[in-house]
Amino acid sequence: MTTADSGSFTGYASFFGVVDRQGEIVDPGAFTRTLPAFRKAGLITWSHDIARPVATVYTAREDEVGLLVTGRFHSTPDAQNARTIVTERLAAGATVGLSIGYQVVRERFEGRVRHLVDLELLEVGIVMVPSNVFAEVLTAKGGKAGPVIPLTLSADPTKAREAERLRRLQIAVAVSTSRGLGVRV
Repeated sequence: MTTADSGSFTGYASFFGVVDRQGEIVDPGAFTRTLPAFRKAGLITWSHDIARPVATVYTAREDEVGLLVTGRFHSTPDAQNARTIVTERLAAGATVGLSIGYQVVRERFEGRVRHLVDLELLEVGIVMVPSNVFAEVLTAKGGKAGPVIPLTLSADPTKAREAERLRRLQIAVAVSTSRGLGVRV
């Protein structure tokens, strides 16, 4: 059972236009077709283990940045352990990654880079090392007595998010360039 008291999180499960560690870019619109089904039946897992769902999809939508997801943690011991790890890492200023589980419906290649154009989104995994360096939990609510813990660099949330996005984009450019790939911005 998932309740508001079990805690929740919000983050980007996928970030558009960035070459990930697999040499892939998720194109805007890749999730549009299957988002309604994902919101109804999709899973949020711990490290892509579909036998260990830790949260229910509360919201999932594409915006100009990527796939923004909010999940509500289940009340099970595994899920509450996941919630504790997420909130403690964020409180310590550490990152918590997100990763997508999907089947490719349509793709295209641009040189060595695989563009994922249409995906069947099956699950989102809370992970420590995401394939897409921008895909991460942004905020977490810790349960009945827990505070909302935003990952921010400034008192102004908009400026903080933009500063963090730009910092991560610089990292993505450096990683992609060192691999001879590239980043579309």
